[in-house]
Amino acid sequence: MKPFRLAFVVSLIYGTFADVIHAVAQDRQSSAYSDRKLSLPKLSSNSECPISTGNNNVVSYDHGYIFGAGGYFFGSGPVYLALSWKPWDRAEAYFELDPRTLTADGYRLKTPWIMRPDYNGQALIRGAEIGSDSANEILFRENTQAIRIAADMILRSEVTGTLISAEQKGAVDAVWGFWPSSMILSKPGCYAIQIDTEHGSDTVVFEAIVQE
Repeated sequence: MKPFRLAFVVSLIYGTFADVIHAVAQDRQSSAYSDRKLSLPKLSSNSECPISTGNNNVVSYDHGYIFGAGGYFFGSGPVYLALSWKPWDRAEAYFELDPRTLTADGYRLKTPWIMRPDYNGQALIRGAEIGSDSANEILFRENTQAIRIAADMILRSEVTGTLISAEQKGAVDAVWGFWPSSMILSKPGCYAIQIDTEHGSDTVVFEAIVQE
């Protein structure tokens, strides 16, 4: 099975998995970091996308309640994301868009988020296309119908997006926060996500392509 096809199958599995996780509806009050400027990398129109490299030692396979546990996650912490549409054995942050994910809003891609168990606070997630005059915003949709599609997403350590069993809690040293979500892109391009936390601002750059 080709890597991209494998990634597509895994994403379908994730979609089914996410449907049975009851994400808690979160209050859309302003984040503590909403006054921080969105400061994304500058990129000239003909430059190569400076994609990020993931780390597969962030969270272990023991955390089975996290989709993608043991795989590549991106960011420097305390909040990380996985790119479900990227082949799981590749650390580089680029992937091929599939027309089957295209909706009226754009390409809708399942995106798991995790938060270190020792972090208490919020995370504000925003992003946009870089290296393009249009600078299209990345849209986000949390895994609950109570939250609308928006140009930002707020994660809170006290309200995680998953419920885990006592058996799962007993199998790990500490429970990570986990939120299934969707990331919506209007078109192929080079994109950057800014993650604002109490530790500062972190940036992840990825490229979404379409094969000719």
